Amino acid sequence: MPSLSSIIFAVQGCFNFLNGAAPLLSSTVARKNAEMLLTDSKHAIHVLALSCLSIGSLYIVAAKRGDKLAMWLSVVGRTIAVGIFWVDAGPWRKVAVFEGLCAGVLAGSLIWESRDGKHRKRD
Repeated sequence: MPSLSSIIFAVQGCFNFLNGAAPLLSSTVARKNAEMLLTDSKHAIHVLALSCLSIGSLYIVAAKRGDKLAMWLSVVGRTIAVGIFWVDAGPWRKVAVFEGLCAGVLAGSLIWESRDGKHRKRD
């Protein structure tokens, strides 16, 4: 069975993947993204969507492999995103909170697993 952190990371990867696929498949979702980004550029929406697809795919592969380094790097990236999105304010504050929760839950699971592993070594 996969570790808790791998399951959490895979779920986050699926969310990213779907977040990227949605604006490519639905013009309504693309319009909502454009409003949030304050842009009329469909190219900007496509770049964002493709980036989400790529990141989501990488998260899923890393989760399958149990790649703890990739998981920790995502925690770092999401923590940086929290600061950037919080400063940007407006609707981005909700994104900042979401990114912070994702980073916190994943970091918590990684710390929990590392603590559990140390107990087993002592026994």
